[in-house]
Amino acid sequence: MRVGDAWCICSTHVDDIFVLFNKGGKKFRDALFERISSEVDVENLGPVTWALKTNILRDRNAGILKISQETYVNELLQKCEVSGESNMPTHDKLFLPDGDASLDVALKKKFQAQIGALWWLASISRPDIFYAVHRCSKLQQLPNAVLAKCLKKIFEYLAATRGVGIVYERKTNTQLLSGYVDAAFGTEDEAQSRVGYFFLFRGNLVSWTSENPARVLTSSTEAECRGLVQFSKENLWHRQFHDELKIYTPTGPTVVYEDNQSAISMANNPGVPHARSTSVSSSRFLNRA
Repeated sequence: MRVGDAWCICSTHVDDIFVLFNKGGKKFRDALFERISSEVDVENLGPVTWALKTNILRDRNAGILKISQETYVNELLQKCEVSGESNMPTHDKLFLPDGDASLDVALKKKFQAQIGALWWLASISRPDIFYAVHRCSKLQQLPNAVLAKCLKKIFEYLAATRGVGIVYERKTNTQLLSGYVDAAFGTEDEAQSRVGYFFLFRGNLVSWTSENPARVLTSSTEAECRGLVQFSKENLWHRQFHDELKIYTPTGPTVVYEDNQSAISMANNPGVPHARSTSVSSSRFLNRA
C-alpha cells in the first residue's frame, strides 16, 4: 500500500501478519488492523521479536537488526542428545561414502528428519552450514556410517556456535545490490562441479546457495560461468522485486565479484563464446542480467 512517500508492506504466514511501514505508512497499518478486526479477532503483539522459530533482536538507535535461531538450535540439540562441541569439519573427504560401514536402514527416517531440521537453519539464519547440509542430504537415501559422522559433527558445531546469526546494519553508502560468486570444478570426492553465491542488499546478506548444477560441466571456466548465470537469475528477481515495491529502485548495474579471469572475460564479451567453455545462450544471459 502506497500513497506518495507513505508506504506499508504486509507479509503473512498462516495466521500471522508481519507489517513493515515508514512514518507516513502507519495510517495504512492502523486502517488495515481496523478493517480486519471488524471481521475476526486480531491481537496486536507489537514489534516482532519471535517468528517461525527465529529470534529477532533490533536496536533502532544503532540501526542494527539480528536474526538467530538459538532457541531452535537448543531444542534440536536436546532432541538429538548432542552435548559435545567441536569445530566445523572442513576436509571434503569426510563426506565420502564409507564402503561397507553401513548402518541399519531403519535409521534412514531419523537422518532425513535431522537433515530437514538442519535445512530450516541453513535456509534462514545459518548459511555457514549450508554446504555441509547439502552434502549430507545427497547421502540420505543410503544411510551409512559417514553420514552419521557428518551429522554428528554438524550438531557439535552448532553446539559451539548456538548464538550465531545474521546481523543487518543500516548502511546508506554501500551498493544497493551486489554479490559474490564462486565455483569448484569437479573434485576427487565430488565428481560434479559446485557453484555458490551470496546476494547482498546494502551490504547485508539476504540470500545464498551452494549447489551442484543439473548438467555436467567440462571446464573450470564453464563452472564459474554457470555460477554467474545462477546469480544473474537471482539478480533479475531482486531487481523486479524492488521495482514493484518502489522503495529502493536500482538505477545502476548490480555489482558481482568473481575471481575467475576466463569467466570475467566471457561475461564481458558475450559475442565470442567458446564452445568448450560455455553456451552462447548463457553468455548472452550474463550480459543482459
